[in-house]
Amino acid sequence: MGDGPGELRDVDQMVARPGGGAVIVDDGHRAYLLFGPDGSFERALRFADTGADRAVSAQTVRAARDGGALFLIRSSTVTLSQGEASGATGDRTIYRVALGEGEEAVQVPFAEGWEPRPEQQVTMETDDPADVFAELGDAFAYFEPRLVFDVLPGGGVAYSDSSAYAVKIRTADAPTRVVGRPLHPQPVTEQLRERARARVLDRYEESVEGQFSAPDLGGDLPSAFQEQLLATMESMMEGMREMAANAPFMPEVPLLHGLRTTWDGSIWVQRWGGDPLEQVRFPGAAPEADEAADGWIDVLSAQGEYVGTYSLEDTRMPAAFGPGGIVAFVETDEFDVPTIIVKRLPEAVR
Repeated sequence: MGDGPGELRDVDQMVARPGGGAVIVDDGHRAYLLFGPDGSFERALRFADTGADRAVSAQTVRAARDGGALFLIRSSTVTLSQGEASGATGDRTIYRVALGEGEEAVQVPFAEGWEPRPEQQVTMETDDPADVFAELGDAFAYFEPRLVFDVLPGGGVAYSDSSAYAVKIRTADAPTRVVGRPLHPQPVTEQLRERARARVLDRYEESVEGQFSAPDLGGDLPSAFQEQLLATMESMMEGMREMAANAPFMPEVPLLHGLRTTWDGSIWVQRWGGDPLEQVRFPGAAPEADEAADGWIDVLSAQGEYVGTYSLEDTRMPAAFGPGGIVAFVETDEFDVPTIIVKRLPEAVR
């Protein structure tokens, strides 16, 4: 960690380059850091300054198969600094970032996902983060469908942005087409609304009970600063609680949990399991942090035809896909020590 060339400050995401090496998204340096196959630092591309969304981080990043670009989606954020608070939510755009030879990298809109709620950006003068959550209003909704995507050979993307089983294929030189299966989402009933809201609020109470105390925030900090930081964190959590208590509901329970693609163009579509409450999370929780307890993975061919289904009990979604049908899984032992397991897929599902 540090400030010199190739040193890291605040790593947000990292992706492998197809020819070897890696691209690290460093929010501290505000740059994409490119490393070669031998681990040596090659160069940095600064984030292009786009003004209002300057502080917005990437939520998911994928590398194009030819290594010449990244595709990413942005996360929702709330920040508080020196009496100014800001928030950004609802951006459902997939951006393309060319890794050219210049000094800056610009995020260019490539595909526009369906927006269940309008995109919002708020900046205000306040010392209370709860004010931002109140201003954002309906920025959080129960059973909001995820925007999930992965790259395709030839420079396009496959993505899902709705509650339906509809995978959209977007390339640079052809109209968007939709593939899927004849499966339909279930409606959100009044009983399900009550259970979902109660689950989220119960989890909130469990998470904050005894979690925050001044000594836990840094024993080396002045006590006055500790108390101020504690008050800020408590206010932020209360703002999130109010948002969860008053959030609206989407009319349907989404079908799709995630989506990945193979190097040959097949699409692996992960469906949620049978319990809708598994989809309920507290505002601010990272969408990709929750791993489904049960569900299924459908494999679609590069042409969108149904190939077959895996149960998550038998096959988890790979952490990474590589050339020649190679996939990698990350497994942990009883001490949470990770091990990378590499396997090769059968021809039919590559």
